Amino acid sequence: MKLPLTFAIFAAWSLPLVSQISVLSPCHNTKATEVPASTLLGGMVTCKSGITISTTGVQISTDARQACPLMCIATPPHQVVESTTMNTNAVEDEAATVLIFHYACTHNYFLFILLNDSCDLLNPKGDPFGTVNRYRTVSCAQPAIRI
Repeated sequence: MKLPLTFAIFAAWSLPLVSQISVLSPCHNTKATEVPASTLLGGMVTCKSGITISTTGVQISTDARQACPLMCIATPPHQVVESTTMNTNAVEDEAATVLIFHYACTHNYFLFILLNDSCDLLNPKGDPFGTVNRYRTVSCAQPAIRI
């Protein structure tokens, strides 16, 4: 079956127009706004620091207390989407990983004598705890008017 010549000409003429319309996306008038890195400490325990020596009623002490977080959540810098009057869109970029670090009081001994406790980081590289989205701002494409 042969297509009529007018249909073939119309299809060839409209193809560039249809392909241009399909790549245009709506402009949502949004922008990416920077959020700085942050940390959140969760749970605290008290680590004993110093030495206490007791003999026949006399006590010599260098006792001190040190607060030790049980965990720290580190959120990297990222962006959030906000409205704007500018002709821009906020488009999603790669996600950033939120890390969690764990701490604990560790006893420090000299031979069998407890000297003090220290607040030690248990996982120096951190463990993945979640992600935050990153965005970037791009200009909205203006449709080209062809005659």
